[in-house]
Amino acid sequence: MKKTEIAAIAIILAIAALAWLGGRQLSFRPGEQGSDSLKPAKEVRVMKEDPGKTLAAFPAGFPAEAGAQGSGAYKYIPANSIEQQSTVEYVSQKTLTENAEAFLGYFNKAGFTVTNKSENSDLVFYYAQKGNEDLSVTIKKTDGKVSVSASYLTR
Repeated sequence: MKKTEIAAIAIILAIAALAWLGGRQLSFRPGEQGSDSLKPAKEVRVMKEDPGKTLAAFPAGFPAEAGAQGSGAYKYIPANSIEQQSTVEYVSQKTLTENAEAFLGYFNKAGFTVTNKSENSDLVFYYAQKGNEDLSVTIKKTDGKVSVSASYLTR
């Protein structure tokens, strides 16, 4: 396997693990769930969120399909940090190629530099950076359906 394929698979597994943890809503301190004024905590925090709220955390113009079928979203906050990684996942109405073109076009237009990518017939992965912002997008075609997972982190 190529390095980019291994990286894409590792990120997909990390996102799946975070989604699973988010579903279980582990590691919350009392009163913290849904709070916008977070303080550093010793443990990792994963919070399920409304997809619309999560998409609002992404940069303006980000081409995700709001209200798409099977939408899910969560926020990941590392231990001892207030940095927040927002992730949204959905089943797209677009093809894998249409999604890849839309996201790549967005990265170029918004001034992001794609620093890692893998483009295959059934899986596309982009990791892009601009200043202290990181964006990753995984587009996967399985059983005729195209799913998209996008994560945004401001450091």
